[in-house]
Amino acid sequence: MEISPSFYSSYVVLLSTLLFAITHCLSSTYPLCHDEERDALLLFKESFLFDKSSNCSHSLPKTSSWRVDGGSSNDCCVWRGVECDETTGHVVGLDLSSDCLYGSLNSNSSLFQLVHLQKLNLALNNFNFSEIPASIQQLSELMLLNLSGSTFSGQIPAEISKLSNLLVLDLSQNIDVSGEKLLELRNPDFNSFVANFTKLEHLSLSKVDISSTVPDFLANLSSLESIRLTDCGLQGRFPVEIFQFPKLRILEIPYNPKLVGYLPEFNSSNSLEELCLENSGITGEIPHSIGNLHSLTVFDISGCNFSGTVPPSLGNLTHLKILVLHSNKFSGQIPDSFKDLTQLNFLHLSSNYFTDATLSWVGMQTKLAYLGLAYINQIKNEVMYDVPSSLCNLSSLIYLDISGNSIGGLLPGCMGNFSSLEVLRLSDNMFHGTIPDTFIGERNLRAIDFRQNQFQGQVPRSLANCQMLENIDLSHNQLTDVFPSWLGALPQLRLLMLQSNRFYGIIEEPKADDDFPRLRVIDLSYNNFSGNLPLKSISNWNAMKITTPTTKSTYMKANSTCFFFANYAWALEYYYSITIINKGYERSFSKIQEAFTSMDLSSNRFEGEIPDLIGKLKGLHSLNLSHNMLSGRIPPSLGNITQLESLDLSNNKLSGEIPETLAELTFLATFNVSQNNLSGLIPEGNQLNNIERSSYEGNVGLCGKPLEKKCGETEAKESSSSTSGNDDEAKVSMFDFGWKIVLIGYSCGVVFGMVAGNYVIKKKEAWFLRIYRVAQPKRKEKRRTNH
Repeated sequence: MEISPSFYSSYVVLLSTLLFAITHCLSSTYPLCHDEERDALLLFKESFLFDKSSNCSHSLPKTSSWRVDGGSSNDCCVWRGVECDETTGHVVGLDLSSDCLYGSLNSNSSLFQLVHLQKLNLALNNFNFSEIPASIQQLSELMLLNLSGSTFSGQIPAEISKLSNLLVLDLSQNIDVSGEKLLELRNPDFNSFVANFTKLEHLSLSKVDISSTVPDFLANLSSLESIRLTDCGLQGRFPVEIFQFPKLRILEIPYNPKLVGYLPEFNSSNSLEELCLENSGITGEIPHSIGNLHSLTVFDISGCNFSGTVPPSLGNLTHLKILVLHSNKFSGQIPDSFKDLTQLNFLHLSSNYFTDATLSWVGMQTKLAYLGLAYINQIKNEVMYDVPSSLCNLSSLIYLDISGNSIGGLLPGCMGNFSSLEVLRLSDNMFHGTIPDTFIGERNLRAIDFRQNQFQGQVPRSLANCQMLENIDLSHNQLTDVFPSWLGALPQLRLLMLQSNRFYGIIEEPKADDDFPRLRVIDLSYNNFSGNLPLKSISNWNAMKITTPTTKSTYMKANSTCFFFANYAWALEYYYSITIINKGYERSFSKIQEAFTSMDLSSNRFEGEIPDLIGKLKGLHSLNLSHNMLSGRIPPSLGNITQLESLDLSNNKLSGEIPETLAELTFLATFNVSQNNLSGLIPEGNQLNNIERSSYEGNVGLCGKPLEKKCGETEAKESSSSTSGNDDEAKVSMFDFGWKIVLIGYSCGVVFGMVAGNYVIKKKEAWFLRIYRVAQPKRKEKRRTNH
């Protein structure tokens, strides 16, 4: 269609008229900001630095757009983070959250000249431990004040309580790098602080040191929609009326163990969406009326000592995304109504006392990312024969833990088909048969724990496809295989636990010079390996050659993976555990420091000499070669392993003298060379002066402290002494034996400081209670949880 010139001309005139009208309208609706407020903003900007080292959500701060260079940039109302009133042009809103600001906020800051501010958000910056200025009371029109996560410290000023127009107050998560609280509310106390907030709708003081009772006045603030008081040191009885506020959507009071109370009856008009009470003193039973909370998406009462049965009415909460009931005293069955919770992303029921429990309800929750069913007492074995296949429907799983339940039967092949799975824990059960060789799609798998089962056959070769694997624990099974040297191609593998199986044969030389590049802990004990110690393999374990400062308190864990649902960010923090044998006792630890390294090749049939090159593993903290058939001398190069804290060479055929170089090991806390053919003077100095006599027994040629035999004594003298004092020696021998029983397992040394956590003797019930951990959910704040 051809357009005439006259039509085109009319179109241009019309368009110009419209643009003029729009421009005129905008200019009259949005006046320029006031000069004094613009200048105040520029002064505020100049008082802070841009902290490039922090985890900013953007490459440039919002304040980078704040400048005066002519044109529209002179108008502060168009600057990022600034909001102006449409009529007056006054600055009424300032949002500089996550803007990487660094510096101190002082009482004379130009910020407090913006007296028309109604919304102030400075969250997630770094105000360098400065106190919240009392001058904040000058912003009397404030309706929103958010200073969370910004490294403010000291007493919260009483002047904040004078901001009676506040609808939103968030002073949470002002903590240092260690998680210690920086803000406190003592003067004024909690009661007088909230007394003026009659309009308050959202209150968040998580991680503020309050250390007082919950004020009665709080029970009168029925306009509250959210209350977040995580880890505040709250005490006394929590007002039951708060649970029933008509507008309350979010109630979070976890990690206040001295705060007591109970759950009331709920009616269908209740608006609760998130109810988080974990590790508080709120206890009792879950009321059947919990099923009336139809809007509930998050319910977390872990570690609260709740008892009784879990009401089937929980199955009515079809919007639930997070259900956390672990570490309580629930009994009875897991309700079959759980099959209706099809929106669940996170389900954690571990460490309870369920009886006659079945897993018939599992399989419908196809959105599950986390399923924790460890140590829920007694799951019927016969039910599980038909478990396992229902688990195959949960293709979105990131974490699966069904350990500690005496589950029997064969492991379904679908365990190798979860593409998102990162942690798979099946330990302490009764699974038998072969481990399915179906690990094909596990691109993200970081840890598998199959220990304490009855698995037979070989290590599944398809594990080679799991290139992200960091921890493999197949210990205490009945696997029959040669050493799986092909696992050396896994670039991230740090822990390899194969002890107490039926592995056999000579460990062949590796085909590559870079096998097991990150291996820090290996345990091959209680198998049937034979031949010489694997020299070439040992020389490849480069991660054991690196000395790492032991002051670092980070622990080995599956790299944190965040997944989001129900407005929460969850970080997977699965801490690797370890069992170390010392003096015949197994001791289990729930955490291992990153710096820790250990090699245990004990209780096999290795022979030949201990190679000198083992002294190149300078990063080793624990070395156990006991109960083999090793011969020859103890290599002096062991003295080069300067961080060595535990050395066990007992029950071999070693001969010669104990090297003087071992006296140079200043961290050596556990040393055992008993039941060998050693001779000569026992070296003295440093830690060797603290080693007990039993560590040298069975070496008739040894002399010197702590043995009674003095070096240079003649056989005749010894014989005479022996003949004349048979009875006395018998008494002494019995005395020694008695003390050996008392002292067995004593003095594990600093090495067990390296391996964090309280130990327990194997098979104790408390062993499982803290064998894993998952970070707590957080809503713009970091929160803790046990896993």
